[in-house]
Amino acid sequence: MQIHGTLDGTVPYLGNGTMIPVDTVIKFWVNTDNCNQTPAFNAVPDIDQTDGCTAEHYVYSGGTSGSSCELYKIIGGGHSWPGASIIIGTTNEDFNASLKIWLFFRKYHLQQSVGMEQLQKDSDISLYPNPCTDILNVDTHRFSSVVIMDINGRKIMETNQKQIDVSSLAQGVYSVVFISGNSRSVKKLVKI
Repeated sequence: MQIHGTLDGTVPYLGNGTMIPVDTVIKFWVNTDNCNQTPAFNAVPDIDQTDGCTAEHYVYSGGTSGSSCELYKIIGGGHSWPGASIIIGTTNEDFNASLKIWLFFRKYHLQQSVGMEQLQKDSDISLYPNPCTDILNVDTHRFSSVVIMDINGRKIMETNQKQIDVSSLAQGVYSVVFISGNSRSVKKLVKI
């Protein structure tokens, strides 16, 4: 699920030199989840005509295991939270983003949406320092390999080392997946 303003100055809708366009991200997830290529389209009713923007809702359904991909495109919207009680810039007031996110994600179970046979508790896994600049230390005895993935789910590197050189990674947020047989644990890594 993606909710994004077309005039977002922080994370541009059309992307830039370091960020992928929103439509490219949506296409990636539609393809990854084998959803219908043509979305169902709904114009969100323009309840608040004074908020300076409107919203469109695209639903790519029919994906693997009942998955779907949804986009709320805020035409003229900025980097803000639709339906928020605190208005920052151009904030869409035609729907409540928190409610829409809950309605979307409550349909899924973690194992179903990510295809994992077993998800282990990750309280016995430590990554440090995090945020990290050069060397990432992994503290756990319960994995056979570690995979670092970018925000688009692409595998960046895989290792079985407990000290990982991440100096070549661009600044940003990554997922660190710990693999042991059929079980997976995931931690977030911030690279600075």
